[in-house]
Amino acid sequence: LTQTHSVLTFASLCEDETFEGELRKECIEQMNSLGQVPFKIAETLVDVNRSGKLTGNISVIGFMGTGKTTVSKALAEILNCKEIDTDKYLVDKFGKEITEMFEVMTEDEFRDAESVAIEEIARTKNQIISCGGGAVIRKKNSDVLKETGAIVRLDAYPETIFERVSRRTTRPLLNGNMNLDHIKKLMDERELRYREAADITVNVDSNNRILTCYRIIVELIKKGIITK
Repeated sequence: LTQTHSVLTFASLCEDETFEGELRKECIEQMNSLGQVPFKIAETLVDVNRSGKLTGNISVIGFMGTGKTTVSKALAEILNCKEIDTDKYLVDKFGKEITEMFEVMTEDEFRDAESVAIEEIARTKNQIISCGGGAVIRKKNSDVLKETGAIVRLDAYPETIFERVSRRTTRPLLNGNMNLDHIKKLMDERELRYREAADITVNVDSNNRILTCYRIIVELIKKGIITK
């Protein structure tokens, strides 16, 4: 998380009253150019990093390729809390990669295991939960997640998703169907469930994790999930 760490470090330095003159000016210029993150946005993130508290879980949902894992880890760093990935939890629990699980399980069997995992994970409070792409297909899963906090949906255009996932071959639901039309079909099938489950939705076509985290944090402060 080099970018996240750099943003917090630069902004912290610039807030220091003893950090003045040309060095301060240079630091702010670097801050403004780093990932196109305005300094004022970084100041907000530093403030939350120093004094922000969670009052519940933040569950991150969205289609494959939206950056759920990356954004979840960045949020956890900013908020000084634990991050857990439901897919990784299943991998550790069953001793198999997700692709291997789909080889020996039907999708319904996998979703059953995923539902149990979500119930187990949600028992812990004040954490970031990075959910698998199909985690909220079942309403009972989103109900469990809503009971413990807020659900954040990361959204992007199908073309963006295709560009990102086509670089990888570890997407079991796309095996043999790595094309834009199939991605659009899957996204359309899940759209209603994503929309119903989400407390807030953030577009991630820009692929800038810092701006994404900022937008999420601002909205969750309004909802009382994050306090300062």
